[in-house]
Amino acid sequence: MVELGETPVQGVGEVIRLAVAPVFLLSGVGIMLTVFTNRLARAVDRARELERSAATMPEAQQTELHQPLAALAQRGRLLSVAIALCTVCALLSFIGAILCFLREVFIATATLRIGLRKAR
Repeated sequence: MVELGETPVQGVGEVIRLAVAPVFLLSGVGIMLTVFTNRLARAVDRARELERSAATMPEAQQTELHQPLAALAQRGRLLSVAIALCTVCALLSFIGAILCFLREVFIATATLRIGLRKAR
């Protein structure tokens, strides 16, 4: 919608900005998902490494690994929640964009008339 005092170039710029905003949002969410999954994989690998090394340690030294393993488990849970929330964010953003597009199509086609009108 072009406001008074706004040039057509500014109006086009605003339309472009509104059109690409969801793309940047989804790109950012995708990058965050990549970061979260990489960190989760690192935490899981580290936990497996500690568990393997615990198998060859004496019982007294194994108790020292409980705290790092508990911290890795907590990190894994938090990262799982972060991944779930980012996925929901992307899904809701996409659904919102599709619903807005569908509404725009309905508005555009509501007054659509194809063919010649009969002369009265």
